[in-house]
Amino acid sequence: MNDRKENSIEPRISVIVPVYNTGNVLNRTLDSILGQTISDIEIICIDDGSTDGSGFILDTYAKKDCRIRVIHKNNEGLVQARKDGVLAARADYLGFVDSDDWIECDMYEKMYMEAQFSEADLVATGFYIDSQKKNMYNGIPDGRYDLSTDRKWLYEGLIINIANSSQGLLPRVWTKLYRRSLFLQTMQDIDVRIRHFEDLCFSYSYFIECNRISIINKCFYHYSIILTSMSHAPDDYYFARLNLAYLFLKKKFLKTMYGEVLLPQLDRVISSAIQSGLNGGAGMGIDGYVQYGFPFDRIRDDRRIVIYGAGTCGKRLLNGLSKKNDKVIVAVLDKKPEKCLIDGYRVLPLHSIKQLDFDRVIIAIRDENIAQEMRENLISLGVEDGKIIWMSI
Repeated sequence: MNDRKENSIEPRISVIVPVYNTGNVLNRTLDSILGQTISDIEIICIDDGSTDGSGFILDTYAKKDCRIRVIHKNNEGLVQARKDGVLAARADYLGFVDSDDWIECDMYEKMYMEAQFSEADLVATGFYIDSQKKNMYNGIPDGRYDLSTDRKWLYEGLIINIANSSQGLLPRVWTKLYRRSLFLQTMQDIDVRIRHFEDLCFSYSYFIECNRISIINKCFYHYSIILTSMSHAPDDYYFARLNLAYLFLKKKFLKTMYGEVLLPQLDRVISSAIQSGLNGGAGMGIDGYVQYGFPFDRIRDDRRIVIYGAGTCGKRLLNGLSKKNDKVIVAVLDKKPEKCLIDGYRVLPLHSIKQLDFDRVIIAIRDENIAQEMRENLISLGVEDGKIIWMSI
C-alpha cells in the first residue's frame, strides 16, 4: 500500500538538506522538517555519495511524502551539494538544514511570515548548541534594516566588532531564509574546493547584495557537534582551503564601498582560523607549542589591564603583557580563584571586579561561546561592554 502524501501546491520554501553518511540521525532531521507548521514546502535531499544506507532512508521517506525530492550523486563535497540543491529548487525562498541537526516546528513559518511582511532578502535567527546547552545569537539587534540607510553601521560589525570582538551576523547558512533568485547569483563563483569555511562564503557574499534584512534573535535550529564528522576531522589541505575562502571574500569585499571596514574583520577571523589550524584543524597536532598572538594595537591607549581567565591563554597573555612597559596588570580574575596563574599574581574571584580601577578587561579564552558567557558575566557585574575585549587569536 502506498501511503505517500500528495501535494499539488507550489512550495513557498525549498529546504535543502545535503546528506553524507548520517543515517543514524537522519530520521530525526527529516521528521523535524516534515513537521513544520508551514506545510507547503519542498525538501530537496542531496545524497552526496553516502555509503551507510542514508540514501535508502531518503528514498523510503520520499515514497511516503511527495514533498521530499532525492538527488543521488557522487561525492563532491558540501559546497557542490548545496549548489545542486539550489539549482533544483522551485520556491521563491530557500532554507538549509544539515542532515545531523534538527529544527523547531515553527522555524520556517516564523521566518517566512517575517520575509513576507518586511520584504526582506534575508531573515536571520539564532541557534542552539545542544551538547553544550547554549544559545547563539546574532550580534545585530532584533529588527528590520534597510541597507540603503543602515549599511554603513551594519558593515562596521558585520563579521566581528573590532573594538570589542563581539559577534556580528552569525555566518551559519542554516539559521537563515534566503531569496532564491539572489542566492543563485551570489553562489555561482564559490569554489567547490572550499571546506570548513563555506558558510562564511555563502552568508557574507549574499549579505552584501541584500537590500533589506530582518533579524529575529530567537533560536529555532538545533546544532549537533559530532566530533567524528567530516567538518571536525583533521584536513591536510586546511590552509589551502582557508586561503581560497579568504581570497574569495576579500575580492567580494573590495568590490563594495566598505572594503576598508570589512577587511580588518575578515583578517581577524582568518587569523583565528590559522591558529585553529596550527592547533589541530590541519592535523598538525602541535597544540602545546603554538603561542597565542595578541593585537596589542587594540589596547594601545589602555594602561591598566585586568585579565579574566587564569588558564593557558591567560598565562600566555600575562607573559606577553609583562613585556610591555606601558601596561600595568591590575588583577587576574577567574571563576575558580584557587588557580595559580604565575608566581607573584594571586588569582581573584570574579566579583572582585567591582572594587578594581581599570581601563580594559581582556577575556583570555579560546572558545568563542565561553568567551561570550564570560562577557555576559562581566556585564552583569556592571562592567561597560566597551571596556571588554576578547583575546580571539
